[in-house]
Amino acid sequence: MKLKATTLAWFSLALVLAAGVFWFEFERSTVPGADQQSRPRHFSFAPNQVQALTLAGPKGELKLYRSGDVPQVWLMDQRKPLEVSPAAVEFLLNLLIESESDRDFVVATAQLAEYGLANSQESLVIQLVDGKTHRLLLGNPDFKGDALYALIDPAPPLQAQVPVYLVSRSLQEMIRRSPQDWQK
Repeated sequence: MKLKATTLAWFSLALVLAAGVFWFEFERSTVPGADQQSRPRHFSFAPNQVQALTLAGPKGELKLYRSGDVPQVWLMDQRKPLEVSPAAVEFLLNLLIESESDRDFVVATAQLAEYGLANSQESLVIQLVDGKTHRLLLGNPDFKGDALYALIDPAPPLQAQVPVYLVSRSLQEMIRRSPQDWQK
């Protein structure tokens, strides 16, 4: 079988390009963190620093807190303290600690209603062991539906420009859980 010179030239060019792509991808994969840019996290505390969580949703308010006993267990305020599923609390804490987004943005305070943040009905208050508290207000879903608009630690008199964050939709599902869903 005899190949024409142009066919051989095209085949050689394709081989060189394939080798170049292979080399580029190999180099990119060996550089740590090259495939994902480091994004700032929304919260900077560790799970063991959380003392209490107050979840406020359409069904009311629920407070989860660590017991003072050793070993510590998570309890919830009801008529009498009830033990909470540690897996559910760990999942919620993981959602908070791993929360990051490269799509956070700033809007005018007058525009907060467009994002469901003017009169937010769902919130989460995180109380740390050292006494500090963080507040998370949830708003409407984003246009894709996989994230929610949120305010994190909003200052009492809101400024003219307010940062709006995108957080996991799973946070809303955790806030809307009934007390029976939290029980161990």
